[in-house]
Amino acid sequence: MQLRRVFELGRVGTISSRFLVFLGMMSVGVVAFDSTAHANNRVEGLRETIWTDTLTGFAIGGYDPVSYYTDGQARTGEPGRETEWGGVSWAFANDGNLDAFSEAPEIYAPRFGGYDPVSLSRGVILPGNPGIWSLHEGGVFFFADAVHQAIWRKEKNRILSMATMFWRERLAANEPTMRLSDEPN
Repeated sequence: MQLRRVFELGRVGTISSRFLVFLGMMSVGVVAFDSTAHANNRVEGLRETIWTDTLTGFAIGGYDPVSYYTDGQARTGEPGRETEWGGVSWAFANDGNLDAFSEAPEIYAPRFGGYDPVSLSRGVILPGNPGIWSLHEGGVFFFADAVHQAIWRKEKNRILSMATMFWRERLAANEPTMRLSDEPN
């Protein structure tokens, strides 16, 4: 077994090359896992128009899309309070929210399918965080982080215009079956 020297905090130690290969494989696996767990799309383009958590199978990470309107806060859905729409499962905090969504899902589903509009305006497909959100002109928008939310607050109109243009181009290029979230209100 070949040994390599590793310099760590001023000390010299040894570590096997097999362990280094293992660490390298793990870091690649973590990056691959992280990208699929957060964004249900591929590098070549947007595959899904609704961000879906690949671990749970729920749209927008299992958050209740109606709660943003009724409670003014992000709430996770409860087991057994679910419905299918747009090819994915949606979870709800209570039966009233489930009923409201079932009657008008296009109103309550997040704009751009839960993807971050600031990233989309830059031509990047990045899922939003359901805990970082904003209501605007009757629609809920999710942001990847607080920085993107702050940028949104300063430049809503420009971002919305550019994100909408990118969203429509990606949808047209990928010929999706579900298009209800492509028109922000």
